[in-house]
Amino acid sequence: MKFLQSMLLWMFLGMSVTLLAQPTKIGGSFDYSTPRTLTIAGITVTGIEFTDVQTIKLFSGLQVGEEIMIPGDKIATAIRNLWDQQLFAEIAVYAAEVRGDDVYLVIDLVEMPRLSKYQFVGLRKVEVENLRERINLIRGRIVNENLMTNTKNVIEEYFKEKGYFNVNVQIVQKEDPTIDNSTSLLITVDKGERVKIEDIRFVNSSAISERKLMKSMKDTKEKRWWRLFKSSKYLEENYEKDKMALIGLYNQKGFRNAKIVKDSLFRISEDRVGIDIYLEEGNKFYFRNISFTGNTKYRESFL
Repeated sequence: MKFLQSMLLWMFLGMSVTLLAQPTKIGGSFDYSTPRTLTIAGITVTGIEFTDVQTIKLFSGLQVGEEIMIPGDKIATAIRNLWDQQLFAEIAVYAAEVRGDDVYLVIDLVEMPRLSKYQFVGLRKVEVENLRERINLIRGRIVNENLMTNTKNVIEEYFKEKGYFNVNVQIVQKEDPTIDNSTSLLITVDKGERVKIEDIRFVNSSAISERKLMKSMKDTKEKRWWRLFKSSKYLEENYEKDKMALIGLYNQKGFRNAKIVKDSLFRISEDRVGIDIYLEEGNKFYFRNISFTGNTKYRESFL
């Protein structure tokens, strides 16, 4: 429709010009029998409600008094600049009138919808409350592809920390008829089952047996058929505590500089993961000389 309107306008003016961009096409096409250099005599912005007109002109890079070649790439660049802001669902730039060497441009926009509300489906109340603190969904915020992707990533990361590696998040956008240019989001989350730990491997460990290292980790255990009363589910919070307990064991044994260089979590199957823990044990420390000062009541040999 906009393409047809632009063509009819220029047919009426005795010329043929179309400067048009759709959401799936960034750029424009110019149909002139002879290229011309024209001066921008005016820029009009239409179709907006929430975005400042001067800001749009600034984003476009087009200025009144500037000379542009038509056909040329400045209009296409202007459209691309506006599209990069992720504020608009449709962008069209066309010439409304040509007077001699002056051209009057119109930037016609359709703004991205604004968020009116959102709702979670499939989660417990406490999970919803925790996620609301993490996701940055504020009423009136522009809803674009970037917002949808970031929201989905934050939700997936949250549940992976809880051991739900097969979480599935679906976000459906629906027009809100109660508010102009607004949309609501329905966020459906299927957590799936928590993954279990199939294998824990300690890399570069020699001073302390693997059995003792494994025992020091109270809440991070491998899945074994005989372990009936201890869960082997992967929980990020418990795993972090157990890594500290692991280093605590080394410290007790005299390895004061022991540290975990890195650790990695990897998938073994749909519901199983493995953990590699890379250690740097360092040297073992020993007591050598012990001296006391200020003792008057007891001899040093007694102390």
